Amino acid sequence: TAYITTDPQYFSVNGRALTSIYPYGMCPADQVISHVRGSVRAAGKPNPYIVLYNMDGFGEDARSEYSPGIWSGSHGRPYSVVSDLTRSQWSRSTSKNYVPNGPVGWDSRPYAERRPNWYPNPVDDCWYVPATEDEYRQMLQDAVDYVIANPARCPAQTITSKEWKGFTEGGNVAPSLARGTSYIDAIKLVNRFGTGESDK
Repeated sequence: TAYITTDPQYFSVNGRALTSIYPYGMCPADQVISHVRGSVRAAGKPNPYIVLYNMDGFGEDARSEYSPGIWSGSHGRPYSVVSDLTRSQWSRSTSKNYVPNGPVGWDSRPYAERRPNWYPNPVDDCWYVPATEDEYRQMLQDAVDYVIANPARCPAQTITSKEWKGFTEGGNVAPSLARGTSYIDAIKLVNRFGTGESDK
């Protein structure tokens, strides 16, 4: 939690550091959340705003999703399947507070050659065609629009995206040899919350 308490530019919600927790392989989620809250407060900082992935009811402030669904046998289905599943998650979730996710896709085939013993998901036949720059931009724009249209349910006024460096699961926003900076370029084109303007 050191960077949460020392970085003046750390993203916050009403002065509370936004902290995302993905509990896979950890001790019980409520214990993780309690530990993070206690550590941040012990450093003299406000109670963090905790977003818990894939589950709720453990003392978090909001829920988000790690991915829209991981199924064996997807075999290169189009990105539209991923985006449709993602949008349906937003309205299907019963969590009081929600942070919508806008993924670029899923492809866990890199794990097929040397699969870690802790990795639970299918690998050989579980992949989707990655989003184009325009598809990813639209996915993010839809997530932003959802937040704007549902302020009571989305008080953090933010979205997530899986993920900056998810190369082994085909979810990376970071530049790559295959796609260059196209996903970063897409982010720049998303209209900011409530402004009708993009960064480009």
